[in-house]
Amino acid sequence: MKYSLLSNESNESDNTGIFDKKDVFCGVLTLRRLLRMSLGDKFTSGYRGINAFNSGVIKLLVARENDWIEEKLSAILTQSPRIDFEPLIASIVFGRTEGKTSLFKNVECIVPGCSFKIDHTHNGASVSEYIDWNAISYKTLPHDPAEILFQSVSEVVNRNQGGYFVVRLSGGMDSTGILLSLMEAVDVSRIIAITYRYLMGTSNQDEVSARHLCKIFGIRQIIIDFEPHSLFHRLPSPVPPVLNMRTINFKVYEEERKRIGSICVDNYTLFDGHGGDHVFCEKIPFGIIKELFFHGSLLTSCRKLLQIARLHGINMKDVLFMHTNSMHYLITEAQCYFSKDVIKNLHYDRKTVSEERKSALQEAIIDNGTSLTLSLTENDIFPFTDQRMIGYGLKLRVEESFDTTSKRLQYRKAINDRYKFVFTRKDKGHITGAYQSALSVNKDRVINLLRHGQFATHGLLNLEGVERAIETSSHGIGGVSFILMKLIAAELIFEGYL
Repeated sequence: MKYSLLSNESNESDNTGIFDKKDVFCGVLTLRRLLRMSLGDKFTSGYRGINAFNSGVIKLLVARENDWIEEKLSAILTQSPRIDFEPLIASIVFGRTEGKTSLFKNVECIVPGCSFKIDHTHNGASVSEYIDWNAISYKTLPHDPAEILFQSVSEVVNRNQGGYFVVRLSGGMDSTGILLSLMEAVDVSRIIAITYRYLMGTSNQDEVSARHLCKIFGIRQIIIDFEPHSLFHRLPSPVPPVLNMRTINFKVYEEERKRIGSICVDNYTLFDGHGGDHVFCEKIPFGIIKELFFHGSLLTSCRKLLQIARLHGINMKDVLFMHTNSMHYLITEAQCYFSKDVIKNLHYDRKTVSEERKSALQEAIIDNGTSLTLSLTENDIFPFTDQRMIGYGLKLRVEESFDTTSKRLQYRKAINDRYKFVFTRKDKGHITGAYQSALSVNKDRVINLLRHGQFATHGLLNLEGVERAIETSSHGIGGVSFILMKLIAAELIFEGYL
């Protein structure tokens, strides 16, 4: 059956959705492993469920009358779903927010690590998606993050006897920690490191650091050049309706699979280190100084204020206004991409340190969970969003995670104590230049994608600002905006349904 994202009957004044006025949807991958459900099962008011951490599947629930039903993904393509723009725009500007992962109304996507409950309303039944922090924090955990990492990695190794183990190795703290854990769990002859590089940017430092590690440890390494022409292609097939940034460069993962397969066919497990910076507090919560002042001691708060100032190379006054300045910057940047009506409705609530930490952990969980929607990376393993690691991050003492020169002190110490390995690399490689080159190579393609996409069709974009940003970035000026990349990723997903 043919289907389209825009219906001739859509109300142009309704910027909350697309298609006709139908609110019925289909679609789903299953959680049989955990809940032992079959397709077509109904979830009525009061039902609670969970998608286990690292379950490897995404669950889509679809509204049907007064119930929510689980069905195949293909069913959603025969219906007329409406985009839920409000939470999508908020996640594009401020980061992923708890409660809504699906891009569509009346469809809920439950990613690994998330729970859900069915509530009865006067309009029928609604689904609340959330992370059960109480259940996570209740468990007794090792105090040593290196031990937690080793447990997570070794359990995967024990389940996959006889195969190869591949780690995306940048030479940074997270991927190096995984490599060290793998070397403790399995012989190095079964370990392969894969490293990406873009010679015109700082990501070439990834190659230098990773090559050094592979040389001293005797690890086989694959180097893949990050080619600008590999980005922004149309998806070969539709993916579940969640914002997945890997849709931008899925052809890179095609090359990755091809290169790994030339060595070990399909008999391998791939580890990805995304999430470590979230767990170990790479981003220091804005409210830490204020909370230390009111709930700790004046001396401690002053000492930490000075440490943050020296760590970031700014004065102490700027530290105190970091939250205000950051939010002002985000709103200012958003004005370049969205219409005035959208900007007028954007708001961001100030969070406590605990809430900021939960938001950071949640972002890692959802980032890694939504990456599973791309078939090329659906078998990736993410040790840093293992439930035990998330539990450790939830209890991490933020004020003890940094000093005047370094962050993530607990993790650094744990790796050093266990492996006698000291992290010396301070910079972090970036492939910004590759994205800028890709925008230059594919400028017409990207502009047309956004100019005729769903955001523009519903009057939500500042098209002049969008095209100016693309033009500027394509000339290598000012980096690449995360907002722009997320807009492109969303439109690539919508394009896949046409």
